[in-house]
Amino acid sequence: MIVKGHAGAQPGQPGLHLFDREGVGDNSGDLRKARATLLRPVYRHQWRGEVAAAIGCLEAYRPEARNEEWLDKLITYLREREPYIPDYGERRRTSQSIGSGQVEKANDQIVAQRQTGAGMRWSLDTSDALAALRTLHLNGGWDAYRVHRQMPSLLAT
Repeated sequence: MIVKGHAGAQPGQPGLHLFDREGVGDNSGDLRKARATLLRPVYRHQWRGEVAAAIGCLEAYRPEARNEEWLDKLITYLREREPYIPDYGERRRTSQSIGSGQVEKANDQIVAQRQTGAGMRWSLDTSDALAALRTLHLNGGWDAYRVHRQMPSLLAT
């Protein structure tokens, strides 16, 4: 796929040329520059939580796009996740976490360490049940549950 021109190009400036991965290796400098030129404003808006503006950049690019399927997938991805895309800049300014490290660590402690043994097979139901019990144990509620069938409060204290 070769795309001539790009949204926001000034008269007299050379157009942007995108090359499909299948036609050009991933190490192509032209491919990286083209992606950066197209996606930089999209990423900038996404960083600020401005998903509608990011989608607007992609929609403005639509007349120039030769691979509308790729464009539609990206737009759909953003639309489906819009409620979950925060203003990362604001979160950083207020010292709030913006990474998934805490979630990944919780997964490692709750699920991965116990379920990745040699020859182990897990269904969704048994995996979910084990994760619930392991979470109960890590949160210090195992004895109350085992003796009194008492579940810990789900409210933060």
